[in-house]
Amino acid sequence: MDIENEVTHLPFKSTEDGRWGLIGLDGNILIDNEFQEKPSPVINGMFHVKNENGNYEIYVADKTLKKIGNEYLSVGNYNSGLAPVVEKGQFVKYINQSGKTVFELKEYKGETIIAATEFQNHKAVFKTSSNHYGFINTTGKVVLPPMYDYASLFYGEYAVVRKEDKMALINEKGEEVIAFDKHVICQFLPSEGVFPFIDREEDAWGYMNLKGEKVIKANKRFKRALNFINGHAIFYNSNYEAGLIDKKGNIVIRAKYQSLAQCDDLLIFKDNDKEGLLDYEGNIIMKPEYKEIIPFIGHNKFTYALDNDEWILIDREGQEVNSNSYDEISYLPSLPQTRGQVDEWSDYGYWHESDYVDLEIEAEKITSLIKNEGVDKVPYGVTPAVFADAYKKDYQVSDLQRRQYLEHYILHDNYFDVNLQATYNDNVIVPQYSQKWVGDYWGGHYENVMSGYGYNNIEAEDFKLGVVTKGRLLERGKELYDAIYKIFEKRFGAKTGERDSEEIYSAYFRNGNLLIGLHWSKQDKMSVIVVGLNNY
Repeated sequence: MDIENEVTHLPFKSTEDGRWGLIGLDGNILIDNEFQEKPSPVINGMFHVKNENGNYEIYVADKTLKKIGNEYLSVGNYNSGLAPVVEKGQFVKYINQSGKTVFELKEYKGETIIAATEFQNHKAVFKTSSNHYGFINTTGKVVLPPMYDYASLFYGEYAVVRKEDKMALINEKGEEVIAFDKHVICQFLPSEGVFPFIDREEDAWGYMNLKGEKVIKANKRFKRALNFINGHAIFYNSNYEAGLIDKKGNIVIRAKYQSLAQCDDLLIFKDNDKEGLLDYEGNIIMKPEYKEIIPFIGHNKFTYALDNDEWILIDREGQEVNSNSYDEISYLPSLPQTRGQVDEWSDYGYWHESDYVDLEIEAEKITSLIKNEGVDKVPYGVTPAVFADAYKKDYQVSDLQRRQYLEHYILHDNYFDVNLQATYNDNVIVPQYSQKWVGDYWGGHYENVMSGYGYNNIEAEDFKLGVVTKGRLLERGKELYDAIYKIFEKRFGAKTGERDSEEIYSAYFRNGNLLIGLHWSKQDKMSVIVVGLNNY
């Protein structure tokens, strides 16, 4: 099994009011009191940390703090010598340990690639704009096309994929190894030739081999089961107490602990809210003394334990190694027995989303609303009644009294909203009168009495389209404005005039009797397009 993440240093703080640094698994400090934000653990010789601008920087794990690459919106860990990164306004790309771009994920057969993961076992998952998943290798070549509705990373030689409602275990060639029944849920990818599953009909856990055979039948005594490590697996009973079984399903350690965590040749157990150490036969190596023990990583001789409110270095017998103590030590990598958990790869933290937006395409969506005969579905000079009917607006009188415009959001995009406003030179609704007979001494007469309100039969002077950016374009409104400007130049020719003030920059275009003003509100950071005919 190729587990690539070699963790050598962890984020730590010497004192409560100090900055973050990095400390080795042997207790030697690499960097102390350096970072305001917590850095990542050092994995395969590299780490990343947020700077004062909220962007990530990548460093080689060295006392000299050698920075590589640029600033990034998103950064993944280095596996297979590559890390996924995202820069502002760009696609996901993979860089090497010198910071050089090795390849960039733009599109696959005409579909934009919108996200990708770190590498695991020399393969990464990518996702297209149609929400389909595929796999690439470390050269950026697509080795399994985006034909899945879901895909996990590869763990060892296998991954889990879904097409429509069918889940399957596949190998590295994309061949189906096991097709799962709809009542069987695969929770972990195979480890030591087997993996735990849930039988939804029985609400029970069991273990299956690579032939699809249930080598340990689903049993309701298992309310949760983890992967096999060193021939043993942790399970939880109905009271959510942890125990240990062997590959035949025999209970080696009875379920009686609050939790268990497997390390290389020992277990961390929790009892009465304290943690201690066991061997694989259940013999106590160290009684539960600490609030928390970070699992031993690989064959490392030491780890850190939380003693009262301070972290200390201990050995594999639970003995304190030196007199040093630390205010905080952080550990994020997953435990060996939970690696390969299928559903965890759907979590946001594993994905790095492209920040690229084709501004020309997005601007075209907006400018295409402006037609020779009108805007969107309403003509120039539209009356209030026609506007309301076109957008099926059920206005209340209280909403429209003394108002000289009507509005409707005509476009909700991933990156912006467009509000259309038709403006008039008079109120859009006016009082309506009917004649009522009023009797008097002379017999009576008719009087005009207000019976309600109706739409005024007037025509719109012009339309205003307010464009407010969101999502990936939230801070890029001016770029979208510039893209709209370029399209107007191509469509209508050079601007006929401009105005610039502290609040607004305006450019004006003409196409026959069609007049267009393109305005950039500097304070609100939004575009406003005013369009109408020259006789309005």
